[in-house]
Amino acid sequence: MNNLDKPCFFEMESIGETSLGYISVAEVSKNFPFEIKRVYWTYYTPNNVIRGKHAHRELQQIIFAVSGEIKLNTEDRYGNKIVFVLN
Repeated sequence: MNNLDKPCFFEMESIGETSLGYISVAEVSKNFPFEIKRVYWTYYTPNNVIRGKHAHRELQQIIFAVSGEIKLNTEDRYGNKIVFVLN
């Protein structure tokens, strides 16, 4: 598996069409650069709530916005800051 040094954006393939809807498939061997060890999600979070505010120094994560919008403020191990907006 790849070891990522900085936060980045992954595009997931959409399979389907407008009249039938779409599906995206996440497979470790195809489009995830590391082994999946845990899956978690949040929901019904009000717009004005800020979550997180802590560091994950020894893991890699992929975050999906299944609905709505998520603004992620990230900082890598070298202090480089990147903002991602998922919607």
